[in-house]
Amino acid sequence: MGNPGTPSFLLLCALLILLILQSSSSASHIIGDDRHFDYDENSEFGPEHWGDLYPDWATCKDGNKQSPIDINHKNIEVNSSIGSLMTRYDSSYAIMQNRGHDIMINWTEGTAPGAGFLLIDGKAYVLQQCHWHSPSEHKFFGERYPLELHMVHVSSDGSIAVIGIMYQFGCPDPFLSELKKYLEYLIMTQNDEVVVGYLSPPPIKKGASYYRYSGSLTTPPCTENVTWILLHEVRTVSEGQLRLLRTAVHDKDNARPIQPINGRKVYLYKPRIHEDHASS
Repeated sequence: MGNPGTPSFLLLCALLILLILQSSSSASHIIGDDRHFDYDENSEFGPEHWGDLYPDWATCKDGNKQSPIDINHKNIEVNSSIGSLMTRYDSSYAIMQNRGHDIMINWTEGTAPGAGFLLIDGKAYVLQQCHWHSPSEHKFFGERYPLELHMVHVSSDGSIAVIGIMYQFGCPDPFLSELKKYLEYLIMTQNDEVVVGYLSPPPIKKGASYYRYSGSLTTPPCTENVTWILLHEVRTVSEGQLRLLRTAVHDKDNARPIQPINGRKVYLYKPRIHEDHASS
């Protein structure tokens, strides 16, 4: 992307700083809603009723491009032309927040909001936050995993792109290992948030295979036209790490039920040999 010190590189940096500031100020209302909802199928606030709770949540019941979905042989189409993932993430000021229904890492409160960016079809999306769902919300070939991480990115025009990562039980996840003491603090104190300080997002491997489709936020207001990128690689998490995440939200499941595919295609990207990437 250019050598540091060159005019083109400096111009790109300036444009990205402007983009980060614009996306942070314009899209905070898009990716979260403080009004109460839950995941209990027997509750009046559960997923089957989200679309009836508030008029601006109607998309949760009326939308035709809702997430999560089951990714399987019936809807997958291999398409390498969509290109490899291009990311550049940085260490940035972070706060861990317990939103009641999930644990979130918020990178929007620092002097330079955001923790880097993702490029899709030439458009830059700034990484604003990440959070976890247990069990996983998406399914791969009918299988739910113990954990799913969502990395939420927003562009200057308010468009949303989410990278989803699945986890199966195995070795501890390095990112969660960094966050262990902050999770323990929230559990012990019952506080809603704790300052983490400068924190780097989980890395995305160069040339990673992934699934891509058009969907929605998986929580109210269930906004559609979200670009979903689900890594093909399933990472690992230890049982102790998952226990901490679940204890912080009182050991409640926080996965929305699978939504109808409604004829949508899921594009599978596989890297070509010698393809160029930009990632960190």
